[in-house]
Amino acid sequence: MERRFSGSFRIDRPNAMWWRVRNTRSPHQVAWLRHVRNADLGLPREFQVLRLQSQAPGSVVVVLSDDEGDCDGACTLTADRVLLHEPDERLYDALPLERYTPDARRFWQRVFWLVRLPGGGVLLRFVARRRRA
Repeated sequence: MERRFSGSFRIDRPNAMWWRVRNTRSPHQVAWLRHVRNADLGLPREFQVLRLQSQAPGSVVVVLSDDEGDCDGACTLTADRVLLHEPDERLYDALPLERYTPDARRFWQRVFWLVRLPGGGVLLRFVARRRRA
């Protein structure tokens, strides 16, 4: 299996076991690489193309390259595991979330306006207690 991503990527090492490859452009993918080998070859500071090639169980080849796809031996890494986070920008569009009606919006705007006034919280508590009784 092979995955290819384009963007503006940066690589860093937050701890001794994991490396992080971040896309600084939308959709901001993040790839976590575990037990990276060949990392001492002088990695590029920034690159435009990230390719993940799954070779066998427990072996992933990571290729860091520029736009043209030119790559010398210094931008090929091997990792034991890759965890890929791909955010979905339209994730919540399909969920049946509640929407405010114009009347409900007007009600809550008035409540929040009252709370900001000095003594508004006391007035709201008084009205709420009267309605419960």
